[in-house]
Formats: sequence, structure tokens, C-alpha cells
Amino acid sequence: MDAAPFERLCRVLLPRIRAEWASIEPNLTSSGKTRPGPMDAHVVRADGRYVVFLYTTQQERVKEKILKEIERLAKDDCKVKDRIAEVVLCNTTAINHEREEYRKACEDHGWTLEPFSLNRLARELLNHDDLQRQFLSWSPGRQGDGVDQSKLPAQPGAFASEYSFDCGPRVAKIRELVALRTSRFLEFTGVASERTLLEIESGASECPDSTLVRVNVAFGASLTWLRHDEGTPLEVTYVSLRQLGQLVTVLREQEVLDLVIALDTERYLLGIAARTGQHRWQVHTVSEAIDVWKWMGEHHVALGIHDFFVSVNREFRDILSGLFMSTTSFEQVFDGRAHPGILLSGRYKQDRYWVDDITDIERRYPIADQYAKWYGEWFTQYQDSVAAIRRAG
Repeated sequence: MDAAPFERLCRVLLPRIRAEWASIEPNLTSSGKTRPGPMDAHVVRADGRYVVFLYTTQQERVKEKILKEIERLAKDDCKVKDRIAEVVLCNTTAINHEREEYRKACEDHGWTLEPFSLNRLARELLNHDDLQRQFLSWSPGRQGDGVDQSKLPAQPGAFASEYSFDCGPRVAKIRELVALRTSRFLEFTGVASERTLLEIESGASECPDSTLVRVNVAFGASLTWLRHDEGTPLEVTYVSLRQLGQLVTVLREQEVLDLVIALDTERYLLGIAARTGQHRWQVHTVSEAIDVWKWMGEHHVALGIHDFFVSVNREFRDILSGLFMSTTSFEQVFDGRAHPGILLSGRYKQDRYWVDDITDIERRYPIADQYAKWYGEWFTQYQDSVAAIRRAG
């Protein structure tokens, strides 16, 4: 998508994601072209501070461009640099480990970051048929290769095209990640024979896009990675701490079979993995730490985290497992490189119930005196901080 239609898409899609962005103002000239400047659009919040929007469709040297644009917001030619509260980044490529570089660049100036990669924007667009028709010329019932999508499993992952891709080894990698023999994997792909599938995996034959869409739907494989070898093999949706309440609503609307709430115990990052099919998982990574005992202000966000734990524990208690993970193990799953099914192997450890226990912020459970021993000092620090915020009103 070229720059102009991409910016128009962002202007109409983003307010549907967050209502407070409804008053988004593009930085346009009188002729309707984007005006050169440090920001592409902005919203003025009720407190007078700014949310600024940066759009980029550049495909090469993307990280350097984005970091340069973030730094430009802090220069004197940005007249509102002292009133910026949040930077919203929208780009047409994948965002992987560089996300933390973008976030640090913003935090150095006291700003928060909300990143929207191509994958995340595409998943948001799936919720709005009218925008799909407007921007993609797509009809929900039937797509470019003649595949009737109503025959596919629920939650179609993207839009099949008429193209074929030389991506067989990546298809084989997905099969390896989900640990299925070819005869079992075949049932999910729409490929007519096991021999044809082996030819695709070996690279002897190209793979139709309709097969890639089915692999996406069945296993949560990233279409961007399958088609273009960009990003990571499995889809990951990155959310902010402020979006946890919305995430509960999303999970409630799904037929969730297993739910795992994982904590990176070195960085205090949350990962949420929901199994919604035989082999399909939805993976959500929260890229902000929940070390609320270090926070100054933002108390309402801490209460939102507590409400999230209470809600998921109440809604999904029978299928919910907690898990503590090292950074190395956490990144494998929650950066999209390992299949989330491996999370279930740790479901009977002591930390399985940590999500329930952490909601006991007043320590009224009979086992409360064991929390520090079982879960570490951070656990009681979190509880004390949230309890103090609640009491302060």
C-alpha cells in the first residue's frame, strides 16, 4: 500500500481501536497532501497533552528511519515537543526486537509508545468488513483465488491471493513447530496429496497462497513470514498494559480451550496465550513491565492490571494455567519463534496458580504467608503496591 492510502487507512482504523483517537487531526496542506513536519497526525487529549502519530511505508532501513523520526519530535521545530504524552507508530513492515529500541527512544523523552506493525493492523482490519471493502477491494465471502472462506475454519487469518510462493522450507518449519507428520499436517492444508506436500516442503514446487492461508488459520502461522520470510514464524499481537481490559473482552468472545498467563520473571513482562483450536493459539505479548512498585503516577493503570488478573481468573479459572519463565524461554514463545503448545508441559508446577494468588492483594488466603517463598519478593511488592493504590482511592 502506498503512503497516501496507508495514512487514510490509519486515520479511519485507529479511532475504532481506541475511542479517544476519534479526533485525530492529519498534518495536511490545503490541497490534501501530507505536510512535511515532525509528525503525520495528532490528537490533543483532554489534559492538553498530545498523542502524535508517525506513519511509514518504507521497506528498507526502517529502524533507522523510525528512530530518526522519534528524535525529530524532540527538536525545536516540533512546537509541541514539551506537551507530547504518547507516540503512535504505524508501519507496513513487521516489528520485532527493535520494538524495545523504539520504546526506549520514546521513554528517554518521557513519552509512551504504541506500535502498530503491518501484522497488527491487518488483524485489527479483520474486524471491520466495511474498511476491508474500502481499502482492499475485498468481499468477505469469496476471495481472489476462488476459495470460499466459509469452508475454512473460523477466524480466517488473511486474504488468499492468486499468487504462489517459493516458501516450502518455511511451510516445513511450521509443521516441525507443531510436531505433526506430513499425513496429519496434510489435513489442514487443502493440498491434495502427501507427495505434493513433500514437494512443496522440499522447494520442488511453489505453494499456492490458499494453502498458506489455511496454515495460518489452523496453526497461527504468520502469513508475512510464510510469504516473504519477514518477522517470525508464528503470529504475535503486542498489546499495552492499558489494553488488558479489552483483551479480556476479546478472550471472552472466543472459544478458548486453554489459557496460559506467563510471566518473564527477569523483566516482569506478561504473555497471554489462548488455545482456540486443535493446534491454533492466539499469542499476546505485553511489552511493558508490571513492576508497579517502581512506578510514579499512572496508578489507574496498576488498578487495570489488577482488574485484568481478577477477570481472567474469574472467567477462565477451569482452563487457566500460570507459568513463570526465564527471558530466554519467554522470548521463544512470545516473540513468535516457538509453538505455544510447549507451555502446557509446565502447567502442573507450583506457579500454575499464581494468577489466582496475586489477586489476593490483602493477603486473606490461608496460604498468604507462603507467597514470598513460592513466588519471590516481587510478588508481595506488587500486591503491596496495588493494595496501597486501592486504599488511596
